[in-house]
Amino acid sequence: MDGEKIYTLDRKQRVHAFDHKTLVWSSLLNGSPLSVFWKECSCVVDGMLYSIDTKCIFDHPIVVFNPEEGFWRPVGLRGKSNPYASCALLRGV
Repeated sequence: MDGEKIYTLDRKQRVHAFDHKTLVWSSLLNGSPLSVFWKECSCVVDGMLYSIDTKCIFDHPIVVFNPEEGFWRPVGLRGKSNPYASCALLRGV
């Protein structure tokens, strides 16, 4: 991923990119790492895409996508929050 494009997510969870220099839209393949956790409730903070991992694949309910690294990782929670308890609630356990 680079800072030269704007990425969007459509209603069918497909990722599209707009290159503002060439004025061209392109679609990313469904297997793109970006589309794994990106949902309507995701948000961008300081260039990082944060989302909720309802399946708790990383044993954390919150994940972040770093466009420079190109993959998702769990967000460490500070304070007394227990990520395992949060995942248990999300899983309905």
